[in-house]
Amino acid sequence: MCVTGFAGMYNLKKLSPEILLPAELYAGTPALIRIRLHNEKRYLPSFLIRVHCVGDKKILIPVIPPSGTVDSVIRVTFDIRGRAVVGKVMISSTFPVNFFNRYWSYSLDSEYVVFPRLVTGMVNGEGNEAVSTGLSLRQSRGLDGEIESISESLETFRSRRCIAGQGVRPSGRFAAAD
Repeated sequence: MCVTGFAGMYNLKKLSPEILLPAELYAGTPALIRIRLHNEKRYLPSFLIRVHCVGDKKILIPVIPPSGTVDSVIRVTFDIRGRAVVGKVMISSTFPVNFFNRYWSYSLDSEYVVFPRLVTGMVNGEGNEAVSTGLSLRQSRGLDGEIESISESLETFRSRRCIAGQGVRPSGRFAAAD
């Protein structure tokens, strides 16, 4: 019993959790949160790791290799908007005999902002308004006086350089004016 107790506690040692939140979180909209666990043990893996985190979500990671990192993603929906802190993350394991549940708690001070709920807006094209520019397919070449190809712009560039008194060599390099 003593050996299984030490093996179980060492299974949880030198694990460090990290929670990566998306740039924008909206109330009432599901978001994917990445949970990353680093195993800092040099030679031994960690087995049957369960992570409890934001919003009472739980994930099970079967194996974390020695000196390795494992990522997992959970879907979380936040009910209210405002500032919040990730808070406490608990890592637990029933390894090696699935009888005792051992755990470590980590306090993460990562702060995040949940924006107000997304509201559906009016979609273009529901009424009798005129078609906006850019919505129709244009068959002619060039667009409102814009260049049609790069060769036109090179000719214009070369002629402007010649007017300024600098010539262009046939190789495409500029020659200094004499």
